[in-house]
Amino acid sequence: MADTPEPPALTGLEVKIALQSWPKVRPSYHDVWQGRKVEGSPWTLEQIATLEKRKPGSSEKRVWSYEVPLLMPRADDPWAPYRTIYLRCPLIVKSRDGRRVKIITPSGEIKWTDAKI
Repeated sequence: MADTPEPPALTGLEVKIALQSWPKVRPSYHDVWQGRKVEGSPWTLEQIATLEKRKPGSSEKRVWSYEVPLLMPRADDPWAPYRTIYLRCPLIVKSRDGRRVKIITPSGEIKWTDAKI
């Protein structure tokens, strides 16, 4: 078998041009309010994984929960007022003034949100 010649090394400028002209890939939309349900648990699989990552063994212990109000449009009548649904999420911390809460969303992300008053 004949020896194949090594390709020439790219210069820094050639690498920069190649990276700039490469097709840009944008991430798909990720909804933080969706997750996979776990049988017999109030939390989603992603919420349990985040709890375990933050503090091992914490998903089996008592975890404070918080009901997050979400406004949902009505499918039957788009002009009707929004309906409110409540999602129960693990509560991490509450702000000192009580206006904001840090929760784990059903997708497993940690997020600050306004507290319901």
